[in-house]
Amino acid sequence: MAGQIHPELDAAGYALLITILELDPDGQGVRAVDLAGKTRLHKSTLSRSLAVLEGLGLLARVRDPQDARARLVTLTDQGRTAVRESRSGRSELMLQRLAEWDDADLSQLAELLGRLSRALTVDN
Repeated sequence: MAGQIHPELDAAGYALLITILELDPDGQGVRAVDLAGKTRLHKSTLSRSLAVLEGLGLLARVRDPQDARARLVTLTDQGRTAVRESRSGRSELMLQRLAEWDDADLSQLAELLGRLSRALTVDN
């Protein structure tokens, strides 16, 4: 999916774009510290990743109107459109692949994915 957005975008960058869209659905911007907390990336790693995505034209860092010293991260129009189209395409592909599965298999898949999700979100 990452390559559909930009040939130089890797999976980690794609995941970061998805996270930015989730934290900032209205395009007002998200603070890097909040993004670091959500992704659990070290500040320096996040900064380098944001610089790459900014260089690809997929996000922008803008001045925070509440704090002139701070910067907000937001997807550019290009980035927002590309991520939404990619997610839509991924959902459509998933529906096509699962169309032939019977209800019992779909129920079991949903149960197991829910279990996996809960196991992965438990704080250790």
